[in-house]
Amino acid sequence: MKKALNTDLSWSEDRLQQEFFMWFHNSYPHYRGLLFSVPNGLMILNEKGEKNWTMIKRFKRTGMWSGVSDMIFLYNMKAYFLELKRPDGSNGQSKDQVEWQEMVESQGFQYICVNDFLELKDFIRNIVNIKIYM
Repeated sequence: MKKALNTDLSWSEDRLQQEFFMWFHNSYPHYRGLLFSVPNGLMILNEKGEKNWTMIKRFKRTGMWSGVSDMIFLYNMKAYFLELKRPDGSNGQSKDQVEWQEMVESQGFQYICVNDFLELKDFIRNIVNIKIYM
């Protein structure tokens, strides 16, 4: 992952994901639903603003897995995993994220860790614009 040169560095990771999702949603309306977020980082808080351990345990028992990528794109019988980071490069992958990336790539899937809006767009354009002739 490189420091983004073509993105407003005041963007947060969330804003990058929101802008990217809206661009995809508007650019590829016939593929809506094939790009989606994985709310693994969702912090479940109780009424006092503290972590709700009961809900966290429930989500873990039903399949939440630490390190899973922020977004998944399904296209042409393949899955692509997208991990988004702050455009200023100030946050890297956690140990769990690196381990999950290695596991996914060992199964032949493509995983990208990116902090640049234009790089994200190019990544999707390259996937969608590949023509398969038989």
